[in-house]
Amino acid sequence: MKATELKKHATCSLCRNPILSSGLPLFWRVTIEHLAVDIGAVNRQYGLGTMLGSHALAATMGPDEDVAKPIVDQTQITVCQHCSLASELPVMVLAEIGRAHKENGNAL
Repeated sequence: MKATELKKHATCSLCRNPILSSGLPLFWRVTIEHLAVDIGAVNRQYGLGTMLGSHALAATMGPDEDVAKPIVDQTQITVCQHCSLASELPVMVLAEIGRAHKENGNAL
């Protein structure tokens, strides 16, 4: 990671403290994606595998379409070492924190 990119991650998204405030030169860059399984695509892949008698063959010969699709844009947050050990926030809350920082133009 270059210095210019590190500046974007200088503040923890959870506690809003500098990432080095824990005394350790470690931090987490977390990318969060929320996806949904495309049941139609799964059924098509399963059906082709059943018709061909081999799901491995169907995976090779099939259209290789996505069977899971994002339902919202991915987001990224920065978490200091202390928060990575102490925080018990659900992933959905972490995603909202990342989206709020992105919308406000704040650092991650």
